[in-house]
Amino acid sequence: MKKSWLILLALCAASTAFAKKDQYNPGFDHEDEPWQEQKEDLPPFPALDDAAWQSFSVSNTFIGTPSLLLSSVYRAPDRSVRYVLNIRSEGGYDNLSAEGINCKEGTYKAFAFGDTVNQRWIEARGGSWQSVGSSMYRQDPLRYALKNVFCHGLFPKDEQELRERLKTAWK
Repeated sequence: MKKSWLILLALCAASTAFAKKDQYNPGFDHEDEPWQEQKEDLPPFPALDDAAWQSFSVSNTFIGTPSLLLSSVYRAPDRSVRYVLNIRSEGGYDNLSAEGINCKEGTYKAFAFGDTVNQRWIEARGGSWQSVGSSMYRQDPLRYALKNVFCHGLFPKDEQELRERLKTAWK
């Protein structure tokens, strides 16, 4: 009897492993290979009055009003999600950044910061990929919220799916 339970348990484990491997996810193919960032051009500097900005809520304790430029959200060739973020301060000042989230590693990086006076990007120097944390310990609640939308379940197949996730998550 004990032997049959072990065989049954082994078959269940094997079928679960096969089912997971059989699921195709174009964003996370080559999962066994180390991830390598690819250089991307910065997006055009955005207009702050563009109707494509979508505000969202992070938490009751988050100070400022974050919003994403929906037209800037895309899947990069290195399987990260790139976007333009604006965190408007309580005083009404815009803080722009061009960023990316690596869904595979659970990290984010700021590539450039916006100079709203001269309407240009200033590239970040020596920036590195930072952890957004886990559900138990969120090092960065804002990027954690973005990671949950962008990276939840299967990796989005295209930019339209990314934007749809944003719209449905923050209604």
